[in-house]
Amino acid sequence: MTETPTDAAIRVLMVEDEEADSLSTRALLEQTGQGFEIGWATSFEEGLSALRHDGYDVALVDYQLGGPTGLDLIRAAVKEGLTPPMILLTGRDDREVDTAATQAGAADFLVKSEITPALLERALRYAVERQRTQRLLAQLARTDALTGLLNRFGFNERLDETLGRAKRSGSSGVVLFLDLDGFKPVNDRFGHGVGDALLKHVASILKGCVRREDVPARLGGDEFGVLLEDTGPSYDAAKVAERLVAAIDQPYEHDNGTAYITASIGVAVFPDDGDAVESLIKSADAAMYEVKETGRNGFSFFSQEMAHEFNVHQEQRHALHEAYEREEFLLYYQPQVDATTGRVLGAEALLRWQRGDQLVGPAAFIPALEQSGLIAQGGQVGSEGRLHAGQTLAGGRPWRPARRREPFAEPIPRLQPGRVHQGCARSSQARAPFTRSRDHLGADDDRSTARRRSRT
Repeated sequence: MTETPTDAAIRVLMVEDEEADSLSTRALLEQTGQGFEIGWATSFEEGLSALRHDGYDVALVDYQLGGPTGLDLIRAAVKEGLTPPMILLTGRDDREVDTAATQAGAADFLVKSEITPALLERALRYAVERQRTQRLLAQLARTDALTGLLNRFGFNERLDETLGRAKRSGSSGVVLFLDLDGFKPVNDRFGHGVGDALLKHVASILKGCVRREDVPARLGGDEFGVLLEDTGPSYDAAKVAERLVAAIDQPYEHDNGTAYITASIGVAVFPDDGDAVESLIKSADAAMYEVKETGRNGFSFFSQEMAHEFNVHQEQRHALHEAYEREEFLLYYQPQVDATTGRVLGAEALLRWQRGDQLVGPAAFIPALEQSGLIAQGGQVGSEGRLHAGQTLAGGRPWRPARRREPFAEPIPRLQPGRVHQGCARSSQARAPFTRSRDHLGADDDRSTARRRSRT
């Protein structure tokens, strides 16, 4: 294989087994005046090797290669994921070959007897520009527009590639699934502008806390992921999680005040906790949910016990969504009676779930209702909801004081709870974040202590 180096921006590979035809094509390229850098491969094998290793921008592939055809070369290159666009050259205009070339992945189809310098220059330029546009669109499809990190699609694609290499090489790695605690109140209080700036701030923290070869991503909303590739036995993923927790648990100053958030991080190791994208992310999500349940502002490695708890939680969330659609939530109005006069002064709204023949109390479903987002539907009655004389009951009927002492129930068309504040107020005193590592996965959780550490 020979090459003619020049200062050309576009490198063109000719795959042609006939020297006379290669010289004709070279002459046409030189007549364009574009100064193409030209390489020549004389066989299927040489052409495929050059496409793999020599960094060409575009290839002109002759149909006849003295054995395997140019179509075979194009198919082989596409199968290997080689990206240079390839233009098939033939000695005659054949619609079947034209169609086959398009189906094989060729960028264009040219008949040698019809080629002029202008036609060849335009075909090469269009092929290269089209390829650049496709790469840009592919990059945009995999990138989060706000933070510049990979999005969920790009992250899953990269994770799938990494898992494939890990299976072949026997290497391991780690996935961190990160959810911001207290982001929604910040967004509600200060507006989406501050919320967006805070998300970009978190993205910069992620990039600053991991290695260059690691892959941070925004998976959607206030959820982020980090792929730690080729961690090896000496790499401590817990230290990465600790750095992230500590860096995010800092006041964020902005023009309108100060915002406070923390992070709950689930850690899953592959291949132990999953050898496919879906199973691995599910494991990391389950570990993150454990942190949410036991105090937030920390991290936890995945364990099999978590998988069962996570599945139960997911089933309950699904049941709550169905209950909402079926209008199974009721408000019971508990009269408030003046002990001195016996006069009914008001009524406390008590939320219940009529699940078949069973009336479910709030302790069994309110926490899951809060996490599912259904607690905000209606937004009028909640843990502090009360009705007083002159106010309106669900369904529009005015409430009037009565001497009725027993609780009374009224079905509502949609869930009408109010504001329920999760967690406790931010403490001014320092406290350690919740942490669960593989070293003490079997120990009993001190959930009360973990909850005292939480803050939103």
